[in-house]
Amino acid sequence: FSPLSVALVTLMVSGRQIFYGISMLEKYGAQLGKKRWYLISTLVDESFSLNYMAKIPDHLDKGWYMFFVSFYLHLYWVVGAGLGNLFGSIIPFDLKGVEFGMTALFLVIFAENWLKEKSHESSLLGLGVAFASLLIVGKEHFLVPTLISIWILLTVRRPKLSFKLEALK
Repeated sequence: FSPLSVALVTLMVSGRQIFYGISMLEKYGAQLGKKRWYLISTLVDESFSLNYMAKIPDHLDKGWYMFFVSFYLHLYWVVGAGLGNLFGSIIPFDLKGVEFGMTALFLVIFAENWLKEKSHESSLLGLGVAFASLLIVGKEHFLVPTLISIWILLTVRRPKLSFKLEALK
């Protein structure tokens, strides 16, 4: 048991939530009232993708739409985890090769964001930092330095990026 290893793995797996959260700041703003807190606490890969990219018709309440997307996904996760806990040892599954699913999910999210973005500066910055980290520290250890570097760079550049995005509108 290595507490440092546990902390680093937790950071690597959960670190992407920082970027999801930053991307959803405007959508999950104070205008949503109490729904905002539930949306923030149930932010997962799928709810980020669906709520970030959603083209919600004007006649629908955006807050309730995002709430129910998050609620159904939350319910799916809780029920799935419960069923997996109850029946996982009974039903034999060979999950070899399924790890491509997360890679495919991230590629789809990236492609959708690329098509939606007016400026690709932050996406290119992320790709460049990831590639540089891969070359510097190797594939076994590049995730943490990549996430920390992107977070710092985007935080420092946020006012400049916000100004550029406002100018494009």
